[in-house]
Amino acid sequence: MPKLFKTLSDASFQKNTAVSRSCLEAAPRTSLSPSKNCEIPSRHARARRQLAKLKADLSPAELASEARASVRSAPTHAADVFFTDGSVDTITGTAAATVHHDEFAALYRLPDNSSPLQIELLAILRALQLALPRDINVTIHTDSLGAIQALQTVSLKDNVNLITSVLATAKNIHDSGRHVHLNWVSSHTGIPGNEATDLAAKKALSLPQVTAPIPPSISQIKASVRRFSHEQAVTCLRPWITNPTSSAHWYNTTRTNTTPFPRNIGRKTRNALHRVRIGYKCLAEIKGTLPLACCHCDAATVSPLNHYVMDCPSTSDMLARGHAAAKDVIANTSHDALARLVSGHAPSTTSLS
Repeated sequence: MPKLFKTLSDASFQKNTAVSRSCLEAAPRTSLSPSKNCEIPSRHARARRQLAKLKADLSPAELASEARASVRSAPTHAADVFFTDGSVDTITGTAAATVHHDEFAALYRLPDNSSPLQIELLAILRALQLALPRDINVTIHTDSLGAIQALQTVSLKDNVNLITSVLATAKNIHDSGRHVHLNWVSSHTGIPGNEATDLAAKKALSLPQVTAPIPPSISQIKASVRRFSHEQAVTCLRPWITNPTSSAHWYNTTRTNTTPFPRNIGRKTRNALHRVRIGYKCLAEIKGTLPLACCHCDAATVSPLNHYVMDCPSTSDMLARGHAAAKDVIANTSHDALARLVSGHAPSTTSLS
C-alpha cells in the first residue's frame, strides 16, 4: 500500500493530504448525496442529476432506473471501468472485498471483524492500484456512500492509513494526466457489474486466509480494550460469582430494592444505610469476639446485623418484618424508612469507622 503520507511531517501531511483530496471532491460540495457522483479531479467535476425523492421513498423499480442512469452518466470512453464491493459474515465476522473488471475479478480476504467502511475503502484502493499501471482513465462504481464521504473528510480521525493510501494512489494517477471518476451506485438494483461484484465478494469470504491485511481502526482498538477489560474483570470476579461470600449473597437480594435513595441525609447516616444494604460485618464479627450485646436492647447475639433487623424491639416498628430472612426485610423496606431507622437507631457502634 502507498506510504506517501506516512513519513511526512504534520504540516506536510496536511498540505499533501489536501492536494490529494482535491482529486476526490465533488463540485459543488452539496452534491454529496445518494444521487451524486464524485469525479477526479474536482475542477473537472460537475453536479449530477438529483434523485426525485429520498432513496427510502423510491420503489425498487425507480431505484433501479436511477442506478442505470447513474452508470450511464459515468465516463466510460477511453476508461477502465471497475465495480467494487465488500461482504461481511455477520455470524463469524469474516470479511472480504472484491474488484470486478470486464477482463478479470480480484478477490481479497480481510482480517475478521473489519468494518464495512474499511472493506469498501480497501476495495476502492485495490481498484486504483490495479488501474495505476494501465495508462488509461479510471471509472470506479461503488455502492458505499460512506466510503466516498470518508474520502472527502477534511479532518481524518480514523482509518487514516486506508484513506491516505486511496488519496495517494488517486493523486499518482491524476499526476500522470489521467482522470479518476468515483461513482455511487445503489446496491441490488440489477446492474450487471454491481451484481457480479456482490457475488464475488460473497465468494471471497471462503478464501482460506487473509490476503489483504489492514491495520485496525482506532474504534476497533478501543472496542478490543473494552472487551479485554470486561473479560479480565469477569475472570477476576468469577470465583466470587461461583462461591460468593455471605455479604455478596446479602447484597444480591437487597440490591433489588428500587425505591428512591434519599439525598438530603448526612454522611454518618448515609454510611450506616450503605452498611445495612451490603450486609457489612461489625468489628466484633471481623475480630471473632462474639457474642456482642445489642446497643439498643442489650440482648447478646452472635449475629448482630440479623438481630438488628429481625429481633431487636427498638427497630421493629420501622421495618417490614413479614419476611423469612433479614436481607429480604431490607429489600422490601423503602430507603427512606431505612434512612430514618439508621438515623434514630444506628447498627452496632462496635464497627469499623
